[in-house]
Amino acid sequence: MLLATVLAGCKASLEPARSPVGAGPSVVRQMVFPSGLRVVAERDATSPVVGLFLVVDGGSASDPMGKEGLAHVVEHLSFRSRPFARSSFRRLLERAYAAEWNANTTMDATLYEEFGPASALSELLRLEGMRMLAPVANLMPEMLADELRVVRDELAARNETGFSGDVLASLQRAVFPPGHPYARPSLGTVASLASIQASDVSGFIKAHYQPANMTLVIVGDIDLATVDRTLEGVLPAELLHRPGLGRRMPVPAPVPEPPAPPPTRLSRTVGRVAHPEIWIAWSLPRAVDRDIQLVQMLKEEADTRLWDGEDDDIFAVDARVLPGKEATMLAVRVELSQGDHPEKSLERVLARARAVWIEKQWGNDDERFTPRKTWALGNLFETENLVRRGRERALTTHFTQNAGTFAEGIDRLVNLENTTFTQYVHQYLAPERARAIYVASASEGGVAPARPIGKYAVGEEDTSPLSIDEARLHDLAPGPGAGAYQRLSFANGLDVVIGRRDAASMVAVDFLFRGGYATAAQPAAAYLASLFTHGYAAGRPEPEAVPRGRSTFDKTQYAFEGVARGVGEMLSTMGYVARATTVDTDDWTRLRARRTRESAEVAEYRRYIRALLEGYSQGLLPTARELAAATPQAALAWLNVNRVPNNGTLVIIGDVDPAEVERLARAEFGAWSMGRSSPPTVLAAGPRRAGLQVSSSSLPNATQTHVRLGCILPATTTASELSRRDVVARLVEVRVADVVYQQTGSAPDVVAEARVLHGGTSYLEVSTAVERDGLATTVAAMTQSLRSLGEVPIDPITLAWAKLRAARARTLAYSTNAQIARAVMDTANLGFPLESLDHAAQYIAATTAKDVQDDVRACMTESR
Repeated sequence: MLLATVLAGCKASLEPARSPVGAGPSVVRQMVFPSGLRVVAERDATSPVVGLFLVVDGGSASDPMGKEGLAHVVEHLSFRSRPFARSSFRRLLERAYAAEWNANTTMDATLYEEFGPASALSELLRLEGMRMLAPVANLMPEMLADELRVVRDELAARNETGFSGDVLASLQRAVFPPGHPYARPSLGTVASLASIQASDVSGFIKAHYQPANMTLVIVGDIDLATVDRTLEGVLPAELLHRPGLGRRMPVPAPVPEPPAPPPTRLSRTVGRVAHPEIWIAWSLPRAVDRDIQLVQMLKEEADTRLWDGEDDDIFAVDARVLPGKEATMLAVRVELSQGDHPEKSLERVLARARAVWIEKQWGNDDERFTPRKTWALGNLFETENLVRRGRERALTTHFTQNAGTFAEGIDRLVNLENTTFTQYVHQYLAPERARAIYVASASEGGVAPARPIGKYAVGEEDTSPLSIDEARLHDLAPGPGAGAYQRLSFANGLDVVIGRRDAASMVAVDFLFRGGYATAAQPAAAYLASLFTHGYAAGRPEPEAVPRGRSTFDKTQYAFEGVARGVGEMLSTMGYVARATTVDTDDWTRLRARRTRESAEVAEYRRYIRALLEGYSQGLLPTARELAAATPQAALAWLNVNRVPNNGTLVIIGDVDPAEVERLARAEFGAWSMGRSSPPTVLAAGPRRAGLQVSSSSLPNATQTHVRLGCILPATTTASELSRRDVVARLVEVRVADVVYQQTGSAPDVVAEARVLHGGTSYLEVSTAVERDGLATTVAAMTQSLRSLGEVPIDPITLAWAKLRAARARTLAYSTNAQIARAVMDTANLGFPLESLDHAAQYIAATTAKDVQDDVRACMTESR
C-alpha cells in the first residue's frame, strides 16, 4: 500500500495517516543512530514477508579516473564475500531463508536488496550488518579475476541497466557535457576494468561503505514498536554507535545542458544488437527526490505510446531511466526491422513524443479523470508492490534525508496541474535537447569487438546438509488465503471469485477466457482477435482504474487495477469488453500489419514451439504468413465461440464488500446469455516423435548464442503435480549448470521452467547463453545432465536445496491484488481448486526423489 509518512526524529510517531487517493492507513518510523546510519521501517502487513533495502552513497560517478566500473565490481564481489571463510554471502542468504536478492549500481549509489519471510527478519538483518561493515571479506585473487571477467562480459550484453555497455557509454557522452562525472562510462571499459586491483577495491570500500553514507529501509510485516530493539540486538554495535563521518548530502544542482549537437542529427556506432537500433536520450532534473514518480510516469508513457505503428521499419519502443543526484537520463530505445531510413524513424519518434508529452489534450485540471491521472493512478498501483516501493523509498530517503519524500512524490503526481507538467516537458524534453545514436548491428556496420563469456568457478559453495521442513517451507511459500474466497457459479455458467483483502482501498478486477487462440480453427485470426479487444471500449465510461491485458495460446485475460470505490464502473466496463464480439475492418488491417513484422528470434521461437508441441493445439503458434492471411470474418467466428459466459472466470480481489460486489456482478453479468455456442475444447495430443527439441539463436557476428532445450512432461492433472514440476525445474537448473561447467569450463546462467497449459499439457524448458563455438558441446552437456537426473539417484541434500528454491519463488507471489487475481485465474484456467494456492508448501515438501526422476525420465523418452 502507499503510505503517508509521520516522522518525529529518532523515535517516530506511530499515528496513521491517509495517502493521496484513499489508500489505507500506514506508519513509518525513522531512526538515526550516532554512527550516522539512517534506518527507516515501514509496516505493511498485507503479506507475511519483509524486504531490506540498503543504499550506499557511492556509484559509478565516484569511480576514480581510469578505474571506471569499480563501484559495479564491488557490488558483484559483495555476493562472493566469505565472512566466515567458507560459504559465500549468496549461500548465507539462502541458508537464512532469503527468497530473493539483487543489487544495482547507479550513477551515485549502490542499492542492495533482500526479501524473505517475516520470520527471517533477524537473520537477514544480521547478514546485512556484516555486509555493511565488511562488504568484501576474504577476497582471493582468483575471485577478483573471475568477477572482473563477469563484469567485462556485461559490456557486450544487455545488463542490469537494460543497455549494452557500449551504447550506455555513448549515450552518456552525448547527453552530459565533457568533464561531467555522468559523462564517464558507468560500466567501465575493457581497459579500465583490466586496471582494477585488490587495493582499489579496499580503497573504494573504505571511502564509501561507512554508516554515515548508508540508508537502510525495512518494509513488510514488522512490529514498529520494537524494531529499534531488534536492530540493537542484531546489528553490530560499531555499526550503530561508532561516531561516523558527516554525510555528504548533495545540493540539487541545475540540470547540465547537453553538449552541442553533432554535425549530423544522428550519430552512428556499432553494437552487439539483433537489429539496428536508435537510442534517444534527454537529461532531466534529478529523480532521487519527489520527482522520482514523475520521471517514472514519463518512462512508462514512452514505453506504451511512442510507437504509433505508422513507420513500418519501427519494430518496438521502450524506455530506461538512469537516476542521479545531480541529473537523470531518460533514454528511449527504438528497435528497427531493417534500418532502411533511420533519420526518418528518428523524426517520427520525436514528433510522436511531442504529440504525447506536449501537444496531447490533457483535459481540465478539475475533471475527475484525465489521461495524466490515469498515469498517476497506474504509478500508485505499482507502489502496492513491496519491491518497487522499497527501492524508491530507499533512494528518496537517502538523498533527501526525509522518509516522507516518497509519499510526497505520489501526492505531487496525483495533484500536478497541467500547466506545471507542460512547463516541465517544454523545458527538458524539447526535441533540440534530445541526443540520438544509431546503433548498427555488427553485420551491417563493421565488427564489434569480441568478448568471450568469462569462465569463472561455480563449484565454490559448501554443500553441507540443510534442514528443510514443511513449516520452514510454509514461511517461504505463504498462500494468499484463497480458500476463504467466495466462489459462485451464475446461472449462465460464469465462474465468479470474490476475495476480500485489506489492500489500502484498491481492487483488481480480472476476466479470463479459457483456451486461448490454440482452440481456434484458425489460430492466427483468433490471436489477432484476442489483441483487438484489449483496453477500454469506445464510448464507455472510463473507470478510476488502469487497464491491462494479455493473450497466450491457452488463455485470454483482461484486467483492471483501480480504486475500490470505482469497482462498479470497473465491472461495467469489464462486462462490455468481455462481451465484445465486433471487429472494425480498418483497425483490423492496422493491427495485422503491425503483428506480421517479426524478428528472427521470434521466428525461431515459433519454430521451436511448433516442433516441441507438435500434435497439441497449443503448438499452433501463428506464422507471419498466417497472420497476413487472417480475416476479420474468421476472427469474429472465433469470438462468438470463445466469448461465452460458461467459458469465463471473473475475479475481484481487494478492499471490497463481497456482498455488494456480488450484487454488482450479478447486475452486470447475470443476464449475459450463453447463446447457442459451447465453450471451445483443447485438441487431443497426437503421436509424438523425439522427446527433446533444441533451439538456438544469436546476434549477428556475436560470440554468444542463446540455446533452449525443451521436452514434454507428463500431463499435469493436480495442483500437487504443478508444485512438483517446480522442484524438477530447480533441480535441473543446478544440475545443468554444474555439468556444463565440468565439461566446458564456462558457467552460464541457466534458467529452467516447467510450463503447464490449459488442458494439462506440460513441458520443461531449459535455456542459457553460451559461446557460439561451443554450442554443440554445451547442448551435449545439457542433454547429458537431463539424462543423469533420470538415471542417477538424487541425494537428500540436493533435493532439499531444490525444494528451498521452489518455495522461494513463491515468497513475493501474492503481494498485490493483481498478483493474486492473476494466480486465481491461472488456477481456474488449469481447473484446480482455489485452496490449492494455499497448499504449495505442503506439495513441495511431499515431493520425493522418485517423483523427480519419473518426470525427467518421461521427459527424455524418445516417443510418446
